Amino acid sequence: MEFSVYYIDDTKLDHYYTQVSRLSDKKTYPLPDNQPLQELLQGLINFTRAPHKVSDACLELKTPDYHRYLDMEYTLKEHTQDFGVSITKKDSLVIKTKLSLLVAALKDKMDQCSYGGDTRTLRTILKHIPGIIDEDSDFAPELLKQNGLAFLRSLPERDNYSNFDRKKVTTIVLNVLFKIVSYVDGLMSVFRDRNTVSWLYSQVKGCSDGRNPEGRNITIAILYIFVDSDLDTDAGPSIGPHDLAVLSIKCAQEVHQRDKTPPFSVFLDLLSDKIQSDPETVLAVIRLINKMLETLKEADEMDLFDDLVLALLDQGLSKIIEVGCHGDER
Repeated sequence: MEFSVYYIDDTKLDHYYTQVSRLSDKKTYPLPDNQPLQELLQGLINFTRAPHKVSDACLELKTPDYHRYLDMEYTLKEHTQDFGVSITKKDSLVIKTKLSLLVAALKDKMDQCSYGGDTRTLRTILKHIPGIIDEDSDFAPELLKQNGLAFLRSLPERDNYSNFDRKKVTTIVLNVLFKIVSYVDGLMSVFRDRNTVSWLYSQVKGCSDGRNPEGRNITIAILYIFVDSDLDTDAGPSIGPHDLAVLSIKCAQEVHQRDKTPPFSVFLDLLSDKIQSDPETVLAVIRLINKMLETLKEADEMDLFDDLVLALLDQGLSKIIEVGCHGDER
């Protein structure tokens, strides 16, 4: 069978932070369907003059509707017969760097930029990651597999930033996390990483203190995804549909205990203007609190429900609502 074959020169990573195109021209190549793809790879690399090493490369099947990485140990015939992969002459084969190596190299590059003071390149790479996740559904799972949540959390916490750079890096990291938790795999990874949930909650106040309203609002949006999530029962028999929501609320309590502040006080501060906020933020906080209460009732977590209600009332929620209503009347 003849295929259009081309390569993406991703060996230097620079296409992730420059406008340089690394896409080669397509060439037609006759490919036998009864040989393991690993045995054919060197010939494809030679034919296209790809810069990849055989040990570092893989093949991606690109169709008009989807893409998928092919298992290099199997033949094309085995992919179609055993794995149900539909392969036609209209499809293309793409030579790329193995995703595991690519993700590791990107993390190394971000480390170099962070510790070396090249925050502009660091921010550019981070800005590209949501787009990479959209283009390649396997990228986020691989990033998560390589301890990506802890790595992303660490980037804004490093010492060698100016206040401006720290604010920018924090906002972009939060945007990447928002993209990751938009997928079930991302939510499940967060569910298994309590530190990320606590870190995210702490960013509501951290971004407010650092005058980073954009980062704060992204964080509130992520927390809303947590309390609104209905985890699929396929995730495992020991995981209930509201477990991530309950975990996120418990983590919020723990953050306040650590900081020796009243439970959920950051929300009251935003609602009462102790922390400067805009109408959009106030509405987002009200929506988040309402969803927390609704989810706790649905999960039959009445002790936690009572804790949240009492904490909000003890800190003056009723008075804040009253002032807000009279303000609207005026």
